[in-house]
Amino acid sequence: MRVMQSLPQGLSPHLAEVACVVCECDLDKQFDFGLDLIISGLEARV
Repeated sequence: MRVMQSLPQGLSPHLAEVACVVCECDLDKQFDFGLDLIISGLEARV
């Protein structure tokens, strides 16, 4: 809820929803997932 209070007034409801999702996720896990995805893609091309 704190995230919603810090967002500017008049922000698109869709952007507000995305902001809440991004702020509540584990960024380290997201980074690891993305890195694994890139590495898997590179390995598939080799």
